[in-house]
Amino acid sequence: MNFPTKPFKVGDWIVEPDLLRISKNGDARKLEYKTMEILLYLVHSQGEVVSKKELHDEVWADVYVTDNALTRAISRLRKAFDDDPVNPQYIDTISKSGYRLVAPVELEIGARRAMPIQAASVGKYWIWVLAVILVVGGLGLVGIMSRAEFSGFYDPIPVSTLIGPEMGHAISPDGKKMSFTYMDPGSNNSNVYVKLLDDLSQSKFTDLNSHQAYGIWSPDGNHMAYASVEDGTCGIYKVSIFGGDKVRIGDCYRSPEDFVWSPDGRTIAFTDYKPPHQQRRIIFIDIETLKTTFASNPAANVGDRDPAFTPDNKHLIFRRVVNNKGGDIYKLQFSDSSITRLTFDNARILGHDVFDDGQQIAFSSNRGGPWALWKLPVAGGEISRIYLNDRVPTEPRFSLDGKRMVYRSLRDQVRLWAMEKTDSGYSTLGIISSSTRADMQPCLSTDGNKLVFISNRSGNFEIWANDLRENNPTKLTSLSGSFVNMPSWSPGGQEVVYDARIEGDNAIYVLDIASKMSRTFIDLEGDQVNARYSRDGKFIYFASDHSGSWQIWKMPVFGSEKDLIQITNNGGYHLQEGPNQELYFSRADTVGIWRISGNGREEMFIGTSGELDWGSWAVLNSGIIYLDRSNGRSFHHQPFNKLDPPMLIATPAKPIQVANPTITATADGSKVIMSQIENSEDELMMVDFL
Repeated sequence: MNFPTKPFKVGDWIVEPDLLRISKNGDARKLEYKTMEILLYLVHSQGEVVSKKELHDEVWADVYVTDNALTRAISRLRKAFDDDPVNPQYIDTISKSGYRLVAPVELEIGARRAMPIQAASVGKYWIWVLAVILVVGGLGLVGIMSRAEFSGFYDPIPVSTLIGPEMGHAISPDGKKMSFTYMDPGSNNSNVYVKLLDDLSQSKFTDLNSHQAYGIWSPDGNHMAYASVEDGTCGIYKVSIFGGDKVRIGDCYRSPEDFVWSPDGRTIAFTDYKPPHQQRRIIFIDIETLKTTFASNPAANVGDRDPAFTPDNKHLIFRRVVNNKGGDIYKLQFSDSSITRLTFDNARILGHDVFDDGQQIAFSSNRGGPWALWKLPVAGGEISRIYLNDRVPTEPRFSLDGKRMVYRSLRDQVRLWAMEKTDSGYSTLGIISSSTRADMQPCLSTDGNKLVFISNRSGNFEIWANDLRENNPTKLTSLSGSFVNMPSWSPGGQEVVYDARIEGDNAIYVLDIASKMSRTFIDLEGDQVNARYSRDGKFIYFASDHSGSWQIWKMPVFGSEKDLIQITNNGGYHLQEGPNQELYFSRADTVGIWRISGNGREEMFIGTSGELDWGSWAVLNSGIIYLDRSNGRSFHHQPFNKLDPPMLIATPAKPIQVANPTITATADGSKVIMSQIENSEDELMMVDFL
């Protein structure tokens, strides 16, 4: 399909396809690549109704996406035009059919005044419009929009779902094959497996007597390298994918990981602990000379992970961790050995890779609170999200042309457990709302009779409610795969507030229980998450990064943006109100639970709550129940009087999730519900970007 590339006008808005931008009266707004494609195709269709199938076929040709991707894109387009879907002035939805453009279009602006044309007309002028589109759009948007090529919303598909961890995955340069390390059930040995990504057929590539493996592809795709312990020593081996003898090309040490092959084929980089160092170092092996060198020599408390070469072989991108906490992305320039820090988040990073012809870095991080995949230029600059329909995407790996990505999705089986307060403490009652999928982020109603939580028991994660007196779980939302987070009851139990990523960034929504209908509470620039009602039901607290950093805000339940009140000044991510309207909160990047004192000063209240346990606490009338991992994992009760010591109330038998709200309780503490990880699994997923 060919597109216009020169600016034109739709309604009151100037459309600039090459800049992915629309503007009006100085108000410029960016569109995502796929959103612009849809707009241009609607213009191309001359005001006629375009079916959903036709839009799918034209905009997402040869790429698997769900109907939800189109719905989101149309919603984002309407939002950009400030269009009302009930009374549309730009895009009209035709029930059970598709969409059409109803705004007037001018293809030539600036040089002379063009006669507006109604999108519904099909006269001679539209024939001229179509001719201009075909002539002017000969180059299309592929080259022009290359930097925005990864700006859509992508639905991954599973490519490997074996029982147990699938580690060390790598994609072949042509994007047609994937390798990964797997330990067969009942075996103590790991092996490299190869999977064809077109038909998902699988074969075992190695037969090792070792717990190592981590196969990687040579730049030409004809060889594979892996680690193996043989004859009592750890070695790196190279072997042809067509068969033949393996060749030992270097040594490894205690725990080799993070293997990558340089684009020129001469060097293999990996990380390991080489005595006397106690942190991981990046190690280079020269395949021709077999010489081993360190990439850098950081301080003793610094570890380097995840090396990734740029395609021009000029830089090495890696992750640096200080004191085993947080981390940031760095760039090593080979010409002068200089190191540049690219991110300043000090956040957890679960893998990264270079893509887009070496122009961008994709990395998994909780920098925005929830885990997500992010991208930033190799040269440094603005960081933006890659939107995937996945809660915890990690370890991205791209084909050489950048059009295909495989990654590891972490998928815990989480169940909700109830505890009841007795004269002698708390007793565990057992699992509630049991399912074979994940039930998580519980919140009890004020009276303790109802529970709201999120679950993927119906396929996608949705909000569910359960009347605990009758044990009848009911699905409340149908978000079709949109990221949904932290449902919380209103004091009267008639509404639930939650955040969801429906039209790009997270926004706050209020759900009416009786009708199961949601309304938008607030949708600012950036993300808004972790909403909770005030105890009197007049306000909703939430966290937002629209000001440039994560802070806690509140707004009246039926207020507007002009009524916003900022609560924290030094960072805030999750807030709960105390029994006398005192405020307690946690931060996403700092340990502890904090309190705002009567004079407005923010002070530490509990210092042993971890930074990733920002949601693992609940306010009672008597104090705070919180998770402490300083000595194993245990829940404690800290009275509001800090002179009173905390009291141990429960020691969970199984792991507790991080970076999630994991515990809820009634105000009197008589009933407590927590989420535990019953089983941790992962799946290898694939995304096609074109």
